[in-house]
Amino acid sequence: ITVFGNIYHANVYAKGNIRVHGNIINSKVSAGLNMLNYLGVTPKLKQILEVVKECRSVAKLSEMSKNHVDIRRELLQVVISKKDILDNLMKDIQNLIKLSIDEETNELIRILEDVKRILTGINAKCIEDSRQIKTLYTEINDYINKIEELYGNEADIIFEYGQNSFIQANGNIVIADKGCYQTNLMAKNAILFKKPSSIVRGGLLIAGKCIKMGIVGTPSGISTYCKVLDRNGKIDAVYYYSNTVLNINDNIKVIDSNFYVNRDNK
Repeated sequence: ITVFGNIYHANVYAKGNIRVHGNIINSKVSAGLNMLNYLGVTPKLKQILEVVKECRSVAKLSEMSKNHVDIRRELLQVVISKKDILDNLMKDIQNLIKLSIDEETNELIRILEDVKRILTGINAKCIEDSRQIKTLYTEINDYINKIEELYGNEADIIFEYGQNSFIQANGNIVIADKGCYQTNLMAKNAILFKKPSSIVRGGLLIAGKCIKMGIVGTPSGISTYCKVLDRNGKIDAVYYYSNTVLNINDNIKVIDSNFYVNRDNK
């Protein structure tokens, strides 16, 4: 998709690259695979799948005794012990869904409904019919596999300036001009601000390998959160304001004073 102007109050989605010769304002823009799904939702679904596996193992062991009462009792114990974990994971996923483009969330919402119906509470359906655990396992596992297979197809987004938006790319995000204000960026590879004078104020930036910025943070100390997933990844900027958070492979540093970065990036 090529936009010879601005995007205002819109959802824009392409399987390939997106080039915006203007600004992205109050919008959701996505190129390629939903990175929020891959980086945010999929890890939490894998944790849910581990709970499903545990229930499946309990059901298999109990079935060997040929005693339906034993199966129900064992499953009820697991369901009760895992309820808080599942509730928190589903809540986290639901919060992430709010950032996604609506058309992409239907299948995920259905999976969460099935998890709640089959695995949570004293009325969990798996207690009466343990076969539903196998069905749920297949449903979640197939969804995860589909997302991971799509992950290899890369697409980039290039735009001039972003404000109060959510922008994701299954490749690189390139900001060609002024920068971003209170905008969340998520890229498989890199987030690159082309101009040293570009400004990044507020928002959440997540990249797989690299984030390169101009001026990051705000004079008033509003937090800007930058995260790179690769253990050998890099976060670079020309100037940091205090209260900027830098996270490389979960090694977190909070900038406590304003400073310029010298040429050796030390």
